[in-house]
Amino acid sequence: MKPSCVAWAMAICLLAAPAAVLGAPPATAVAPALNSAAGFAVLGGATVTNVGATALAGSLGLNPGVSVTGFPPGVLTSGAIYIADATAQLAQADLAQAYGALAGEACGQDLSGTDLGGQTLTPGVYCFSAAAQLTGTLTLDGQGDPSAVFVFQVGSTLTSAVGATIVTVNSTQPCNVFWQVGSSATVGAGTTWTGDILAAVSITLGSGANLAGRALAQSGAVTLGANQVEATACAPIPPCQGAVNGTPCNDGDGCTQTDTCQANVCVGANPVLCASGGACALPGTCAPATGLCSYPVPPCGTSSGDPHLRTFDGLLYNLMAVGDFLLVHTPDLTIQVRQTRFGTAVAINTAAVVQMGADRVRFLRQTHQVLANGVALTCASVPVPLAGGTLCSRHGDVILLHSAHADVGVRLSGSLLNFSVSLPPEVTDISGLLGSRDGDPHNDLMARTGELLPLSVTSARFYAVFAASWAVAPADSLFGAAVPARTPVAAGALPLAALADAAHFSPPPPAFTATDLPVAVRAAATAVCVAKGVADPDLLAACTLDVAVLADPAAADVFVAMPPPRAVVYLAEPIALPPTVAASPSPVAAAPAAVAAGCHAGAAGPPAALLGASLAVALVFARRSRRNR
Repeated sequence: MKPSCVAWAMAICLLAAPAAVLGAPPATAVAPALNSAAGFAVLGGATVTNVGATALAGSLGLNPGVSVTGFPPGVLTSGAIYIADATAQLAQADLAQAYGALAGEACGQDLSGTDLGGQTLTPGVYCFSAAAQLTGTLTLDGQGDPSAVFVFQVGSTLTSAVGATIVTVNSTQPCNVFWQVGSSATVGAGTTWTGDILAAVSITLGSGANLAGRALAQSGAVTLGANQVEATACAPIPPCQGAVNGTPCNDGDGCTQTDTCQANVCVGANPVLCASGGACALPGTCAPATGLCSYPVPPCGTSSGDPHLRTFDGLLYNLMAVGDFLLVHTPDLTIQVRQTRFGTAVAINTAAVVQMGADRVRFLRQTHQVLANGVALTCASVPVPLAGGTLCSRHGDVILLHSAHADVGVRLSGSLLNFSVSLPPEVTDISGLLGSRDGDPHNDLMARTGELLPLSVTSARFYAVFAASWAVAPADSLFGAAVPARTPVAAGALPLAALADAAHFSPPPPAFTATDLPVAVRAAATAVCVAKGVADPDLLAACTLDVAVLADPAAADVFVAMPPPRAVVYLAEPIALPPTVAASPSPVAAAPAAVAAGCHAGAAGPPAALLGASLAVALVFARRSRRNR
C-alpha cells in the first residue's frame, strides 16, 4: 500500500525541521549523589594521560592504577592529585554507586538508533540500547526549571563528531546533566560537551574538546589532550521562580516559620519569637542558620518588684529608698532607675533611663511610655536599629535592647518595671548597685566612695553609706526633667553620705518581709509563686512579697528562671520611723481578702496602690530585726 499524501507530508516536515522535539515528556530524572566523587574533574581506573595545555577545575584521581602522566604541562586550577590512596579509593566507590543509580532509573524515552544532533530535548531519562552518537548540536531545554535533570543511559559506546556541541537553554544547569555509558566514551576534537560522563570503562577527550562536567571512568583510562574540564556545581536556585503565589518555599532563614512565594520571591513570615528564658530571664535572639534561640549568658544583674536587686555575682538584697539611683555603669552603658514610695513601707521602680552608646531610652511605669532619643518607641519581634545603632525588639511585654556591649531587658507591664542586664565577658569596668562582677558576691556592698560594708549590716549604715552613695543628684540625672519632691528625711535621722542629700534621696521606713504578711495573704501569694516553679527559699520569700504587695501574679515571673542567690544581705535593725508615718492609721483588717483576691490566678485583683497603702501602712510597725529579702 502506498503511503498516503498526509503521511508523506508529515515525513517531509520532520526531515526539514532544523530541531525536533522527540516524543512525549520522558520519565522524571533524578540526579545521583556523587558524594566524594563530586570534587573530581577527572577520575580514572587504570591510567590518566594528558598531552598539551589541559586545565582541570577540580581534583584528579586514579585508583587502582598508579600511572598519571602529562601533569605538567597539564594544570589543576583547583583541587589536588590523588593516586591510589584512600581519597581516590573512596571516590571510585562513590562513582560506582552513582553509576548504578543512573543505570537503575526508568527509561522515559528510547532513542536507540537516533543521532542526538539536531534534537531539542526536555528534562527526563533517555536510553540507548547500544551506542549513542552526537553529530552537530544537541539542545537541552530546562523549560525554566533550574533544578531540571537530564539522564542519558547508553548501552555501549558514546561518541561525538568533531566540533559537536551541547547547548543548554531555559535554565538548564550542566551540573544536572548525566551520561551513563556502558563501556567507553569518546568526545571528538573541538567538541563542547555538557554534563558528567560516568563510563564503565574509559573516557577520551579529543584535542581541544571542552567539558562542562566531569570525566569519571571506573576501570579504564582517561585520555586528555589540551582540554578544559570544569567539575561544575549547581548555582543556587531561586525557590519561587515561576511558582504560584502562596506556594510553600524556604527563604533560607530558620527564624521564619511560614515561607511562601510572592511575585517569584520567597517571603518569610511568622518569625520565631525567643521569649524570656535562659538564666538571665532575658529575651533571646534567633539564629537564622538554625532557627534556634540563644540567650544572653549569665551572670546577670536584675532589679524587680519592690525592688529586689540581684547583683551580677548573685547577691540578693532589697533597696526600699526613694530617689534616682545608678543601677549599672560601664563605658558603654548607664542605667538610672527612679524609685518612688509605694504605700508607706516599700518603694518600686517607676521610671528608668538606659543610655546605650549614643541611644537614650526612657521608660515610664505609670503610662507604659517608652521614648527613644525623645521619640515614642515602637519595637517589634524582629530587631530594628535605633538612631545610635542599638537594636530594639519586643517580646511580649519585654523590650530588649541589644548592642555588642550589653543586653538590657525591660519588662513594662501592669505594675511592673523590671530590669535584667547581661554584659559580655570582655566588659570589666562595671559599677553601680548591681556590683562589679568580679565573681565575689561578698564585696558587692561597695559604696561609690570605696567603703565596703559587710552583708550583715544595720539599716542605718546600709542606706546612709551604700544606698545614698549610688543616688544620682539632679545635676547628673539622665531623665531630662526635674526630680519630683521626695519624702523628707527627719532631721538628724541619718548621716547621709557626701554624694547624697535630702533633695534626691530618702531612706525608707522599716522594711517588712513576707513573714510580716497576714497568714491568708502570705499563703495565697506563696501559692502563686510555687505554682510557677519558684522553689529557692530566698527567691520564694521575695516572690511572695511582690505578688502580695503589688497584687499582680505576673510579679512572680521574674523569679522563675532566676538562679538562687549566692549570698543575701541581712539588715540588723530597722530605721526609726518619721513621726508622720508612725501616726498613720492601720487599715489591716481589709488587707487579707483584698490581697487574696489579687493573688488568685487569673483574677484582675485590686489596684496595686490600694494594696500598697493597706498593707504597707499596716505593717511598718514591725520592730524586730529582719532578713532583708
